[in-house]
Amino acid sequence: MPENPQFLRTDKAIKQALITLLRTKPFEKITVQDILDETPVTRSTFYKHYHDKYEIVERMQEELFISQLELRIAVHKNPHLLTPALINVSKQNNEITEALLKVHTEKVDIRKALAKQSADYYRSMADGPTVDIEAEIFSQAVTAFQLSFPSSEDFSFEYMHGIYISVFLRLLGLGDDEELRKTLAKKAVGLPAPPPNNNK
Repeated sequence: MPENPQFLRTDKAIKQALITLLRTKPFEKITVQDILDETPVTRSTFYKHYHDKYEIVERMQEELFISQLELRIAVHKNPHLLTPALINVSKQNNEITEALLKVHTEKVDIRKALAKQSADYYRSMADGPTVDIEAEIFSQAVTAFQLSFPSSEDFSFEYMHGIYISVFLRLLGLGDDEELRKTLAKKAVGLPAPPPNNNK
């Protein structure tokens, strides 16, 4: 794929046109002509970039996962990067994630793809007779957090741990146990970042 600035600008414009259209129109009803009407790109130029609208969302999903993997690797090398890096990646990807949540094709379903990625990651670091159900619960929790991720600058390890601890305690029927909540929060402070997951 050409990497010259003009090609990249056009590629970005095509993706942005589809993102804009998805705010008001179902993916199934969006046509290539709709995308062309939204951006000053000719049909011949469009087809130099993509075969159809499905390839656009497939590439958007792939790029989203690549950015998450790069973040996980960077944070593993330097856990102190977690908070600012997560905020930055979240802001960059928020618009793409919102658009992809409206797309459900054979190859693109961001919720299912994120859940599978998280479940595979859990299985890579855990074992035992109940690992599959553990992985399912873990993946649903992580996916829900990712898809409702706050863009606030106030995000921190404590914020993330607080949410997980609250859910954990309520699942066990211990939601009002403030002493246990504080103990778990204290244990969670300074936990090392998980290793990168190279499984796809």
